[in-house]
Amino acid sequence: MQFLDALGWKKQTQAKAIQKAIFVELNQVEKSIIKELQDRSKLHLDELALQTKQKISNTAAILLQLEMKGVVRALPAKYYELI
Repeated sequence: MQFLDALGWKKQTQAKAIQKAIFVELNQVEKSIIKELQDRSKLHLDELALQTKQKISNTAAILLQLEMKGVVRALPAKYYELI
């Protein structure tokens, strides 16, 4: 303990809670992706691109932005779900 104190490190007693943003501004394409994910519990990247009539690369970029906004979560095998 003295070693940690000497370095100025403090032991974190509780994990900090991550608060989800209540109001997130979304553009039309993001809204269409969210609507598709609301209709189903999870969707594959290819299926999302097909349903929203977007290129797969564009859909992947939008999903990354939605992840950073805390709206969707990436699952294994390129599946996505709402948080």
